[in-house]
Amino acid sequence: MDYDHNVIAGFEYIELLWPEEYQVHYDTGPLSFPRSPEATVEDNETNSYSYLTPVLAADDYNCAIVPVRDDVEQLTGIVEEVITINEVPEAPSDLYATGDAGGLVINWTSNESGATYTVYSSLIDDIINYGRYDEPAIKTTIADAESATLDPVDLTNLPGWVRVVVRASKGGVQEQNDAVLRIELDDAGNILYDRPNDATINSLDADGLTVNVNAGVFTYDAEADADYVDLFVASYDELIDISLTSAVDTALLGSEANGVRSAELHHTFDDEGWYKIAVLARVDGTDAQSADYEEKLVYVSNDKPAAVSNLRIAAQRGDEG
Repeated sequence: MDYDHNVIAGFEYIELLWPEEYQVHYDTGPLSFPRSPEATVEDNETNSYSYLTPVLAADDYNCAIVPVRDDVEQLTGIVEEVITINEVPEAPSDLYATGDAGGLVINWTSNESGATYTVYSSLIDDIINYGRYDEPAIKTTIADAESATLDPVDLTNLPGWVRVVVRASKGGVQEQNDAVLRIELDDAGNILYDRPNDATINSLDADGLTVNVNAGVFTYDAEADADYVDLFVASYDELIDISLTSAVDTALLGSEANGVRSAELHHTFDDEGWYKIAVLARVDGTDAQSADYEEKLVYVSNDKPAAVSNLRIAAQRGDEG
């Protein structure tokens, strides 16, 4: 503080009286003094001259700080200010990534109409920087949307992980969710999605030219929960094409029972003969398929069913003599 006054030596002196505490007043209605404060903060030379209120409802609040010394309130010259508290917006959900290192597309479900979304991201195998340190935040801000494209990733640092958090802002308030989306990239910058557990063929039978398959997926310790199971077929002398577009039938997995989710699949062949059958579990949204698949043989015919649907032959040479 500055004070300008001529002091007569020996006759006058200056005494500075600092407040002992501060009364914190706030209310949605008018402040009429004297009144009881909502809180009191002592001036103990260690506080930061700030006060954190409890969680308050969204509204306009009339606020004032009243200094106190020797139990005397300084009620003259009180300055009131209006502080507006807005509702905290709902955080986005269902985050997933598409694209590749040349432009990762972060997708989410908006749960707050009219919100602006900030996508915070990390460098490869680094933590997310929200701008709280010396380095600026790595972020992309987009209004009222459900996706955003990140800047290209430096391929020289791959393979590795990119970490992403998406937060909603509205009315000057940003929610603080910390749901991290971890994106694994291979050497070429392609996304390696979390895979579901492998699907197994529980049973299969042929009814004429139609094959019926019961497939199951164990739910224990999976990277990602499977949503669907896909059926693939091929002639017995051909390789099975397990690309998603080659599936001949798709079924939604049922509810879990004893750690397994099951589904029924069907396919009708054009001609009789032996065919290879395979099933793969798949995650909705990312289309990540299980890492491996089980393959079986089945014979279909309109004339008569085959006695064996999964044939394995082993031969051993015996002693000569």
